[in-house]
Amino acid sequence: MRSLVGFAVGFIAGWAARSTVESSRAAVVGVASSAADLLERLKRAAAIEGDYLEDFVAEVRSRVQDSRGWRESPAGATSASNGSTSAGNGGVP
Repeated sequence: MRSLVGFAVGFIAGWAARSTVESSRAAVVGVASSAADLLERLKRAAAIEGDYLEDFVAEVRSRVQDSRGWRESPAGATSASNGSTSAGNGGVP
């Protein structure tokens, strides 16, 4: 009788342990999946904010250049300002 009770207790304990491990494994997989999804969303949000920051900096630079009158000179204007004459404009720099 003792061996039968011992077997039953061991069987029930093993069954409980196995069901706990299986359910905890599913829970860990679920948590890891949620963490991976959250990480992907954070990466996407960081990329969007990075693009926004780049656009912001470009707009600030553009406004500063407009307010100070800075302009990039075309390639032909540098040679005209150095004293050489262009054939297309009659020598006017």
